Formats: sequence, structure tokens, C-alpha cells
Amino acid sequence: MLNNIQLILISGFMGAGKTTFLQNILDNYDQYKVGVLVNEFGAISVDGKVLAKDGVEIIEVNNGSIFCACLKAGFVKTMIELSKQPIDYLFIENSGLGDPSNFLKLLAEIEPYTERKFDFKGAICVVDSELFLDYNEIFTPVQNQVASSDFILVNKTDLVDQNQIEEIHQTINQINPKAFIYDTKFGQLPFNILTANLKASDFIGETSNHDWNRPANYIFSSVLTVEKEPLEEFLSAIKSKILRLKGFLKSSQGFWHVDMVGDHFVINTATLSQAEASELVIIGKDNQDFSELLAENWERLFKEKPSIIPN
Repeated sequence: MLNNIQLILISGFMGAGKTTFLQNILDNYDQYKVGVLVNEFGAISVDGKVLAKDGVEIIEVNNGSIFCACLKAGFVKTMIELSKQPIDYLFIENSGLGDPSNFLKLLAEIEPYTERKFDFKGAICVVDSELFLDYNEIFTPVQNQVASSDFILVNKTDLVDQNQIEEIHQTINQINPKAFIYDTKFGQLPFNILTANLKASDFIGETSNHDWNRPANYIFSSVLTVEKEPLEEFLSAIKSKILRLKGFLKSSQGFWHVDMVGDHFVINTATLSQAEASELVIIGKDNQDFSELLAENWERLFKEKPSIIPN
């Protein structure tokens, strides 16, 4: 008889470094059969492609938050199917906008229908040192991700000074005084620190994820092969309206992996097959339509009308 599936939840707002952290930590589970459930707010896969590696089963639930009623049925069905798989560990990387306050309620609802039980080991919240203090004032999911997690990874500490790190610690302690806090950069975490301090939170609340407060977001695609410099100009021109942007665009060497949060963006080369779609998921700061801003700046720089589909 197979044992229970060990379950670890990874939270964190957009661009905090959840995927990088998960890439780093998965190497410590090579002796186990591992599944990863990736929840993308957009309809296209980005993080699943980044995380893909031999021996790890990647499952995706896209186009919203798994904690919202809009995706709850699909999440429950996926979890029931995963309980039938011969995996030892399941990591869930929730959407950056995901509010996991109701996660324990969801697990309790699922339990009667699973073939094997999920043994919840704990929730890890990855915090962006640059943006956390600002976003914590604006976005309820940021606060509730911290409240729901008893292990907080304060990431990107190389980008801020010690005074800001101390203020982040104070804010986290106000939200969740029981939390263990570890400061890091590039999503690095010693495995012994994780195993010694990870514990299951008992926080139960109501998620703030609803259809009515969903921000405007689009699937943006182009058939063009683009150069880096005008792509950087495009991102600079639209960033005032953007909360998060990520995906892949064709380059002369293959693909660009484009990643933007707030005012910061990174463009790196990526190895994908030419059959892969050249698409970005772009999420706005509120529910106001900003598709015209995207179209005008792309056409100005690339002389092409892109495909912009509301998500």
C-alpha cells in the first residue's frame, strides 16, 4: 500500500521568485517521485516550461487562481487525479495573485474523494524584498499569503538595504508572529533549514480571489522575430500599466524568455522548440482595459499588429 502524498504549498506575489526557488529545492528530492502543480493566472504555460525536468510530473491549472470559485472545480478534480499517481511529494506553486486563505478548507473537502491522502507539510511564502512593503499595502493576497504560511523566504535581499529588510521583518511579524523568516537572494535555501523549520500552518480564512476583482489581463502574441533593444523599449513604454508580464517571444537565436514585475524586467535566451507558441501573458494593475497601449507601442516599434486576446 502506498503512503500518503507529502504536500508542500508555495505562495508569493508575482515576480517574488517562486519558480526559481522551486527549481533550486527540487534537486533535493531526486530520490523521490515528485509532482508539481503549477497554477498560472494567465491561460498560457510559462512556469511549467521553466520547471520541466526529467523525473518530475508537471500539472498545470491555468487561467485564474485555484482558490477562486472560478477554478475550484478544476483544482479539486486535478487533486483527486493526482492522488491516484505514484508520487511521494506534491508541490503546489500557486498563482502570484492567489490567496490561499481557504487552502485547508479545500483539502478537507477533497479528502473523502482521494485515493491516497495528502499529508500537508507546510506552506512557504516567497517575499520580494523590493516590492513587498508597497504591495502589502495594496493587495490583500500579499497579506494573506504571509498569514497562511509559517515559513517566509525573504528573497532578493541583495537589492535593498538592511533598514528595508528590518522593516519587512517587522511587517511580517505583525501579520504572522509565528512565522519562521529566512533572508536570501536568487531563491536559495539550504535544505536543512527548510526541513528543520517547515511546519503546517493552521490558518483558516476566506480567500479574496473572486471573478469581480480580477485584473485586466491579456494573451499577447506575435509571429515576428524580435531584437532585444526594441523589445526593451516596448516594455519600458508599457510598464506604467503592468503588474506582471511573462512569456516567450521569438528571437534570431530561438526564443526570448521575458519576465517583468513592476518597473523591472529581464530578457534572457530560452531553449524551446520552434513549434512552441510565441506568447506573453500580461496582467494589469487594475481592471481597466490597457490593450490599446499595448497595440500602439508594438505597432510603433515593430510595424505589426499583434494579437491581443482578453484572458
